Amino acid sequence: MRYAVTLSLLTAVVVLTVSCSKIYGPVKELDAFIAVKDAVLSDWAKNIDAHPDQQGVDACRKTFEAKKAELIAAKKAFDDAPQGMNPDTVNHKQWASEDSDKKILDAIMTKLATGTAETNTSYRDLRRDFEKATGTP
Repeated sequence: MRYAVTLSLLTAVVVLTVSCSKIYGPVKELDAFIAVKDAVLSDWAKNIDAHPDQQGVDACRKTFEAKKAELIAAKKAFDDAPQGMNPDTVNHKQWASEDSDKKILDAIMTKLATGTAETNTSYRDLRRDFEKATGTP
């Protein structure tokens, strides 16, 4: 009798654990994707703080190119993961991340506003490439 109760409880815990990931969706994959994006944008902010000119944008480009494959792979892992039955949690987290990204990218653009036309064009191209790689609208 105890064996049957213990086995039933263990089965219930396993089923509940597995179902939770199906309910909420690819949270781990989204967290990994956000971590890669945040690392890239953090490096960009440091580069632009140190050099708010073409040299800083060039350093940002190098950072992006070094992390581009990892960004794309993390995005693909998130997109390919099974979606949950209640996507609100994942969607809210994704939208908050995209909003944060836009604020950082806009702040960098503001910091570069007094730069040359070449610097602004280089940054716009870099931002467009980042948004394309990350699927940011």
